[in-house]
Amino acid sequence: MFKRIYPFIKVTFLEGIRNRVAAGVIIFSLISMISNLIIVNLAAQDVGKVAIDFALSSFSLTGLLLILFACGSSLYRDIDKKTICIVLSKAISRKEYILGKFFGYFLTLFFVSLISFLIGILTLYLIKITHLKYFTAPFSGIFLGYLFSFIAFVLLLSVLVFFTSLTTSSFTAMLLTVVVYFIGNSIGDLREFAESEIATQAGFSPVFKIILRVVHFVVPDLGKFDLKIFSANGLPVSFDYIFFAISYAIIYCTILILLSMRAFERREFV
Repeated sequence: MFKRIYPFIKVTFLEGIRNRVAAGVIIFSLISMISNLIIVNLAAQDVGKVAIDFALSSFSLTGLLLILFACGSSLYRDIDKKTICIVLSKAISRKEYILGKFFGYFLTLFFVSLISFLIGILTLYLIKITHLKYFTAPFSGIFLGYLFSFIAFVLLLSVLVFFTSLTTSSFTAMLLTVVVYFIGNSIGDLREFAESEIATQAGFSPVFKIILRVVHFVVPDLGKFDLKIFSANGLPVSFDYIFFAISYAIIYCTILILLSMRAFERREFV
């Protein structure tokens, strides 16, 4: 099967990196680099924390933009231009089409994220050597923060592929993905607060707690992959946490891609 979808993965990847959005994301990373170098001079003794937080936040934004506007439009462009009918008429099934698209998007995301990562790390290194006294966080924690941000990108990519396999509008798929992004980044904290003693004393409804549990189960908990606080403050992250988070991401992505393949098999094209 891999031999059949490899050319398709390659085409999707090349299409992705040639997209103007990918170039725009890299330019945005360069602008963020310059902005970070300027902003940290206003941070007094919190130079390291501000620089790391800004770098990781910029990295997260570039990933979101790339997923939505470079990857998100590709499938619908195939449908609108009837390219998908030509592809599916060849020796490739609908399941293989979804797999090829996903892995092609993944490679695009990896390539652009790698460039953004290198730009970000170079920025932080320059800040560290110019503000050595106030930049104490180890780079190992920063690397982990970038890695977990990328894993969150892959999770969000699987969500986008799932919605594109269901809906007939690119805008709807992107809008739903954005909604999942914001919910996923806050649902863990919301549920933790709702089940705390403070919330109980405040009279939070048990029904609301149940709803939060269901949403937390269905929507990817992207907050698990936000390590900005750990990276900026040089706090250690346990091996158990890393193992659980990566396992969670692999299982969630696998389930969503399988559901996407199933949904796409039943979809009709005019």
